[in-house]
Amino acid sequence: MPRTDEELMLEYAQGNAEAFESLFQRYGKRLYNLFLRYTGNVEMAQDLLQDCFLRVVQARGRYEPRKKFSSWIFTIALNLIRDAYRKNSQYRKRFVADSLENESFHKSTNEDAMETLIQHQRKAVIQQAVHS
Repeated sequence: MPRTDEELMLEYAQGNAEAFESLFQRYGKRLYNLFLRYTGNVEMAQDLLQDCFLRVVQARGRYEPRKKFSSWIFTIALNLIRDAYRKNSQYRKRFVADSLENESFHKSTNEDAMETLIQHQRKAVIQQAVHS
């Protein structure tokens, strides 16, 4: 019987490097695709993926098994996307241009565009988690 994500994370926190590898196998591609979709940049998506798993490594001792691992790691990913958006003007320009196709962004002001992005990302993550 395959181990749950939460079991793997707890094993990794206790020093089992293979458990980390299993988590990367399960989530690496999905996270990379999420980063690529929001940045449109292969190099930036790779950097964000690396940063995401680095944060998993750094937080391994603080992970609480009562939290679903997928929700936890996608929250990390969304925070990284948000940070990249704030720091990178090229990404921000591309995102704004792409998001103009979305009707809800037409109704947004500049001040709440970031909040709208976050809401759309959370909805996408939740839908992805429900479907998987």
